[in-house]
Amino acid sequence: MRCSVCKQNLATQHFTAVAGGVTKYEKHVCVTCAPAVQQEYEKMVVGPARDEYLAATIAKPIRFVYVAGPLSKPSELDNIRAAVVWGDRVLDAGFVPLIPHLDALWHLISPRPYETWLAWCLAWVERCDAVLRIPGASAGADREVAHARDVGIPVFYAGDHLEGDGLDQLVRITKLVRERTGGQTG
Repeated sequence: MRCSVCKQNLATQHFTAVAGGVTKYEKHVCVTCAPAVQQEYEKMVVGPARDEYLAATIAKPIRFVYVAGPLSKPSELDNIRAAVVWGDRVLDAGFVPLIPHLDALWHLISPRPYETWLAWCLAWVERCDAVLRIPGASAGADREVAHARDVGIPVFYAGDHLEGDGLDQLVRITKLVRERTGGQTG
């Protein structure tokens, strides 16, 4: 079967959403078109159907969660505090948070160029099982989110009113994944 987007490549992935016994969304796509279709699909599918879809795309239960958010503007100290508050919520929900904001002390002692720190952060994004994007404008956090999507790591948005709290969704999806995998963590 050919990709329903580019119509050229062989379709290797299938995206479908069924609600009330009616197919609401269906595409067969190639590897090249899959990331764009996945983003489109995630925006379209809401509620329990979205949770089930996301859980099906995650191979193992989520354990390590990267907390992405603003650092320097408007106030570095306020942003670090906000990241730690979200990190506490991640920890209390049973996950292991990675809060890159805490490395501000390292930067005070041994300053490095911005791109060095960003490359370091992107390497940590790749090691985590999910990213929680906390509120606030940040080009760096947006790059971390884009990188996570590029390498297939699920991204959840804290305080996203359309879907409810991203952390709550992360907990629900992890439960579905654990049920599907028999609780395997590795």
